[in-house]
Amino acid sequence: MAQKHALLRLLKEAPPGETVVLFLLLLLARLTEGMGILMLVPILDSLRGEGTPSALSSWFGATLARSGLQGSIGVLLLIFVALVAVRSLLIFAQQTRTVRYQHEVIDGLRRRAFGQLLAAEWRWTSQERASDHVSVLTAGIGRIGAGLNQLIALVASLASMLAYGGAALILSWKVTLIAALCGGAAHLLLARHRRHALLLGDDLGTAHRAVQASLQEGLAGIRLTKILRNETPHLASFSRVVEQLRNQQLKFTRSANFAQLLVQTGGAALLAGLLYAGIGWWAVPLSTLLTIVLVFGRLIPMFASIQQSWHLWLHAVPALAELDALLAASARAAEPVAMDTQPPLELHDAIELDAVTVTYAGRSRAALDAVSVRIAARTTTAIIGPSGAGKSSLADVLMALLEPDKGSMKVDGIAVAGPDRHRWRRSVSYVQQDAFLFNDSVRANLLWSHPNVSDLEMSNALTAAAADFVHALPDGLDTVVGDGGVRLSGGERQRIALARALIGKPSLLILDEATSALDPENEALVRRAIAQLHGNMTIILIGHRLGMLDQVDHVIELRGGQLVSALALPGKAAELAA
Repeated sequence: MAQKHALLRLLKEAPPGETVVLFLLLLLARLTEGMGILMLVPILDSLRGEGTPSALSSWFGATLARSGLQGSIGVLLLIFVALVAVRSLLIFAQQTRTVRYQHEVIDGLRRRAFGQLLAAEWRWTSQERASDHVSVLTAGIGRIGAGLNQLIALVASLASMLAYGGAALILSWKVTLIAALCGGAAHLLLARHRRHALLLGDDLGTAHRAVQASLQEGLAGIRLTKILRNETPHLASFSRVVEQLRNQQLKFTRSANFAQLLVQTGGAALLAGLLYAGIGWWAVPLSTLLTIVLVFGRLIPMFASIQQSWHLWLHAVPALAELDALLAASARAAEPVAMDTQPPLELHDAIELDAVTVTYAGRSRAALDAVSVRIAARTTTAIIGPSGAGKSSLADVLMALLEPDKGSMKVDGIAVAGPDRHRWRRSVSYVQQDAFLFNDSVRANLLWSHPNVSDLEMSNALTAAAADFVHALPDGLDTVVGDGGVRLSGGERQRIALARALIGKPSLLILDEATSALDPENEALVRRAIAQLHGNMTIILIGHRLGMLDQVDHVIELRGGQLVSALALPGKAAELAA
């Protein structure tokens, strides 16, 4: 039942019309193949010249005569060639559509899965293991694609079996009946073997996830590995998970090949028995018998191919179950949908948090516990506290990545909840401690969230972020920064990230430990850039220490998820103290 559900589930991914056209082409191609095989009987009888023709040859000759054609060898061969040509054209069309069909299904699954991950709540996404998602989107969907390919091959083989079986039935119903009974018995005997393929598919999925996790974490930590001189143990650990994957793949290969061995050996024995019975017991005409041998000589490999394709499809079923589990989980965690036509929610007066509480699953203590603060527009606020104080959670609430479990956040008196979270995020920019840049040009990184800005606007943003050095790079804005920005210094990456954040002219700019990893010179440059922004937009600085108090109007201190103090600094916006 699970296999049938998986089959129907996968076929629903393609447009129904495409599925119908594909399988019609497939059936027509195999039908012409069966007709071509039957043509061999009158051709062989015609070549033999003398003797009583078979019943099929007589019927075929009479049909040609009624059409005004002579049943000569030349006419028979022309008809045979025409059938082969039509079959070849149909197979060409079917194979072309098959490739397109597979790509539509697999690409559609990848897009939908990735889209749902992008649309899921940050609270859920941040607690998931990214490498597991990568494994499903790459190796998992790759296995589903291979399974779909085998499924189509299976249907093609079944259609060919029906065509050849119909031809065999016309030639000799006795031989066909015995062969069909033997094939059904072999299929039942292999049922346990097919169930084993499902279990092997589950094990292979686990092995793929382990390799993906080891590879992703290993590459992310390669710098630390080299510093700690841990290359040999690291490689040994990776080799172990790769070996586990290979062992699972070899188990499946042995299982599939063993089924092939049984079918081919049994098929050879069946063909020998049918040939003996046709000669010794049923006195089948030679032309008919030769054609039967040809038919069953083709049918036996087809039966083996069907078993192989079904085996490989079962191997892909667990991957489809993993994908469905990911789709279901991400759908349950989906954010409320916002209308793109609605304008951004802009800040003019203040952001107000009223008794905001955030609790993560599996944690007994709240990350934020009834926090209430007011942040006036166009001021600079520092959020400080030790690790685990709740600073990042508060930033996530302010950016509307998290919706509070209790309490509320308002912007100019409007509650930021549901679809309005998207409207607010369009007015927010964020720069994290480890500035992330895509392996692309500076220009592409700056245009990532605002693709329609001009070169002048990019230049202004770079100047505001103290990142004018970009113009002196070898290719200026078109300089490629490398993977994660590795071709630039930490300070250069940070300033480009700040410029990217400023391009959208946000109402709120959040800098999360933006200067903590910088050398004094680069820190001074970033601090000077922030100082120039003071009073033009609302800025929130998150950090462990008060390193930039000279640029701050308001200090919020957190400890253990609770608000310790919210103070306005002397000489700054005194009204914030309330």
